[in-house]
Amino acid sequence: MIRYFALFSFAVMAFMLPSPGEARAQIPQEVDSVRLLSELSILAHDSMEGRSPGTPGSLRARAFLERAMASSGTESVQGSFRHVFEWQRGRGANIVGLVPGA
Repeated sequence: MIRYFALFSFAVMAFMLPSPGEARAQIPQEVDSVRLLSELSILAHDSMEGRSPGTPGSLRARAFLERAMASSGTESVQGSFRHVFEWQRGRGANIVGLVPGA
């Protein structure tokens, strides 16, 4: 059963690969190190109070990341950057975005 699942998963992933002629998005060749350090400093700041799921600090970090992704032109997935999941201690959310051609 596991072997069939692995084979099916591989086939699905191969199908999802872009075709060779498909246009690629323009990806910046340089990283804006000043902006990167600024955003990392914000996420690492004590005001974020750590980021355990469901905490006020986690919610602030989540909102910050969603705004940053939207302003950078990153596309949301299924209409939202936030994808909620259930786990042993409650609910959490992953922040997911799409950069076409990347």
